[in-house]
Amino acid sequence: MPEQTGLIPNQDTIFTKTEELSPADFTLRAREWAVLTQIDGNKSVSDIARRLSYTIEEATTIFVGLYERDLIKIIFNGKQQHNEVPHNFMKTIETELTGFIGPVAPFIIQDAMQEFEQNPQKLDIRLLPGFIENISDQIPENQKRIKFQEIMLNHLKGMNVR
Repeated sequence: MPEQTGLIPNQDTIFTKTEELSPADFTLRAREWAVLTQIDGNKSVSDIARRLSYTIEEATTIFVGLYERDLIKIIFNGKQQHNEVPHNFMKTIETELTGFIGPVAPFIIQDAMQEFEQNPQKLDIRLLPGFIENISDQIPENQKRIKFQEIMLNHLKGMNVR
């Protein structure tokens, strides 16, 4: 079935419900309703499969069917998981760090980029948690370091970094 549509979601793909069509316009099986009720724009195919005790293959077939009926759309293709950190997020890190250690923050970030062998414009998102931990180690006061890490963790949760 996935080969016919060209849609082959992987287990990290995240969907959201579409606004255009209503599920009331369709006859859905119980398993399809179960998946549809779990789709929230945050849970991946594997998250929903696990929650509903479906195999990845079963869940994928259901997702493809819902997608074909335009009831859901992709908001995150799991294949993009290893992309770069958005530039505006790097600015957020710099702004937050500056609040804790002052104007040396950009230099701390630059040093960390060199240590991680990354271009500041193209930091691999998989390295972000370790990168933040590395720069937080440069905050001398323990309470400030912990507060910075908490703030950055909240930002990471908003980005859905795993």
